[in-house]
Amino acid sequence: MRIRRSVRLVLFAVLTSSAGFSHANWCGADRYFAPHDIDNTTPLKSPHPDFRKTQRLAAGGNAEEERNLGAYYDSGYLVSVCREKAAYWYQKAAMHGDAIAKAWLERHSAMEIVRNNSECFGDTCFASPAVVIQKTVLERGAGGAYSAVVTINSKTVRGIVDTGATLVSMSAKTAAELGVTYQSGKELEMTTANGKTKGRAVTLNSVTIGNITLTDIEAVVREADHPLLIGMSFLSRLTINTNGNGMILTKP
Repeated sequence: MRIRRSVRLVLFAVLTSSAGFSHANWCGADRYFAPHDIDNTTPLKSPHPDFRKTQRLAAGGNAEEERNLGAYYDSGYLVSVCREKAAYWYQKAAMHGDAIAKAWLERHSAMEIVRNNSECFGDTCFASPAVVIQKTVLERGAGGAYSAVVTINSKTVRGIVDTGATLVSMSAKTAAELGVTYQSGKELEMTTANGKTKGRAVTLNSVTIGNITLTDIEAVVREADHPLLIGMSFLSRLTINTNGNGMILTKP
């Protein structure tokens, strides 16, 4: 197919062009941010140590860290967004054999073709200029868990990402704070780390984390006191990537 050949040509051009360009001035000077500064509101005077480490290892030719550095520039985690620098470091990682970077470049190249032409194929047919890709970055805490500010019914609490949980889960106390009515919900029996427990099924009209909002989210309310857990009824509808101490959630 002509479109597939175009993708290969664009990818070849991307992979072979970086050596002749200086990327220092792309997007202007970098601005650096702390891991918890999801909205990049307070620039740091110098790069965060995590960014410095990734930058140093990437400069030394570590393919995984080259790809991580590309992801930082692509998502705006720890550093200001710069698509050109993101592509540059993904190119470097791909040339050093990183399979994830190669896949990113193929998709990126296909997207460029869609933006500049009327042709498309496969899932790139959904990538029109009108589509906004929503992303948010979560910081890993000292205990290794990822936490997030969660908004439900226009009220905000902090929750913990739990990929082992089937549903979004909250205590009766949290449900009351958020205005979630659950008493008439279907009774569920669940197995937790502390044994079997019962709860009530509810459907949340919307759940917002960062700039990502999903509607009609299945959840469970339990009487036992526990933090709000962000389970797979929310997470399964997103793409999840982890880089360094950050978890990147993406919704097309």
